[in-house]
Amino acid sequence: MAKPNAAEIADQNARTTSLGLIGRAVEHYACSVAAFEAVSDGHSTWSPSGQMGSVAPDGANHLFAMAIEVALKAFLREKGLDVHELKMQFGHNLIKLFERAEREGMAALNVNDRALLSLLNDLFLSREFEFTVTGSRRFPTFDALRGIACQIFDEVFDAIPLSRNFLNGKVGAYLRRDMADAG
Repeated sequence: MAKPNAAEIADQNARTTSLGLIGRAVEHYACSVAAFEAVSDGHSTWSPSGQMGSVAPDGANHLFAMAIEVALKAFLREKGLDVHELKMQFGHNLIKLFERAEREGMAALNVNDRALLSLLNDLFLSREFEFTVTGSRRFPTFDALRGIACQIFDEVFDAIPLSRNFLNGKVGAYLRRDMADAG
């Protein structure tokens, strides 16, 4: 794909706002949690703490990773990064996006949460949520991922004016509930 010219980049930036992105991220979050709650059958998984927890279906984990990716991109759009830069420099890499967000003022995650985000990132980038992979696999617990996502979303909401309005209504209810539980 050829690099877009300056006019095309300006058009993409005008049509891809931080507020629009965070709205989409909240939708991904809601779909992920709704899928988890609807079909989770209580399987257990490994976690860095050694505790066991519920494993989400691959589709729910995929949507969860997308929610975090788009929330981080919303934060970075608000900080002035353009759409082309987000696509070319970061792609779908949650760790690269988070590290850039940290440099732009987002609060750091603790060591355990960073390890969980890294594990989610590895599974997301290798597309293990999309294709059948045999053998033993490690997954972060869904509840641990909720905690990380709530931290990230809270930072993004603080950075983007009016974005907390997305917590209203049915779609925002999942994130609003989880943020209240985490807080």
